[in-house]
Amino acid sequence: MEKVDDANNPPKNLGCRLQSDDAAYIMYTSGSTGQPKGVIVTHGNVTNLISWTSSEFGLSGNDVVLQKTPISFDVSVWEIFSALCTGARLVLAKPGGHKDSQYLRQTIDEHGVTIVHFVPSMLSEFLREEGSNLSETSLTRVCCGGEELTPSLAAQLRRLFSGEIFNFYGPTETGTFVTTWRYSENSYARHLPIGKPIANTYVYVLDGDRQRVNDGEVGELYIGGSAVARGYLNRPELTADRFVGGPAGEPGRLYRTGDLGRYLADGNVEYLGRNDFQIKIRGFRVELAEIEYNLRQLPFVRDAVVVARNDEHTGTRLLAYYTVRDGFPWPRAEKLRNHLLLFLPDYMIPAAYMRLDVLPLSTNGKIDYSALPEPLARSTRATGPTLSRRDS
Repeated sequence: MEKVDDANNPPKNLGCRLQSDDAAYIMYTSGSTGQPKGVIVTHGNVTNLISWTSSEFGLSGNDVVLQKTPISFDVSVWEIFSALCTGARLVLAKPGGHKDSQYLRQTIDEHGVTIVHFVPSMLSEFLREEGSNLSETSLTRVCCGGEELTPSLAAQLRRLFSGEIFNFYGPTETGTFVTTWRYSENSYARHLPIGKPIANTYVYVLDGDRQRVNDGEVGELYIGGSAVARGYLNRPELTADRFVGGPAGEPGRLYRTGDLGRYLADGNVEYLGRNDFQIKIRGFRVELAEIEYNLRQLPFVRDAVVVARNDEHTGTRLLAYYTVRDGFPWPRAEKLRNHLLLFLPDYMIPAAYMRLDVLPLSTNGKIDYSALPEPLARSTRATGPTLSRRDS
């Protein structure tokens, strides 16, 4: 930072010294709990990420980065400083522009944008509304993060875009991104890898006793190294719960993500959903992501979300929300149910299905679970009609 006394005096550096562990910013996140908490991200966290980005992507004055993420979300830090620290040109989208697919396409074309980041939910909407050949644009890289990038969405993007596609992963508590994977058309049927750790960052897959599991086995993802934030602002108990020590012999703190994953044979990490998205119904463990995956295999389903709702009369039940691809008729619930019964046990079959025009998105483009509507009372049975506002 520089200070200019007046037009006749040269600028002078401010008289302050920064340490790597000094706070750079505080980013509020609700995560999966819905309770806002301020994450103290340090200069060391940010500089490690930007240094890795500069080395990995080789950004230069020939690149143009589109900054479209609202400033209150951590991806904006990566968008802004990956450009400013590498000499690339930074294009600022208008407020709310990240929700306007037509505006984004126009901005990309007008300013020659070469790199852009999408939350997968918003990428799906962008491709639906502006699904022309993106290879005809100036884009060379499309990056995804913030949610799971499904194989079907990545394949749809690949049909429209011949440049590089990256899948990023990282909680706010670890300075935006900690792993990256470059898309390849290998046979990843259910989940795309989230890749390998960035520089000076480590990803551990640990069991309930915080011990390493074997490659291929599922455990909870823990993150260590230069990416780990200082903790939560004025929340010492929560900080102690989430920022913990690692396995014996491993130095430093780890961030306990609450995410499930495993190491693949090629050294990439596979993300398998949230720990708290695994629920039990009548004593059986249910993974909501598994149900969503099978719904998306239907050719007419564009996207799907499954949630568990508690009812004092019926107990825990599963509700499925889905959108339909353009040009397909609205399916009956029975068709969805029968498809799921081919692949899943009956206790994993949703009790109700609601068709929506679009899935509700939060400000940063992720699925807004709190905005999913309540199903109609007459359509709560698994054998009932499709829960569509237009059908009722």
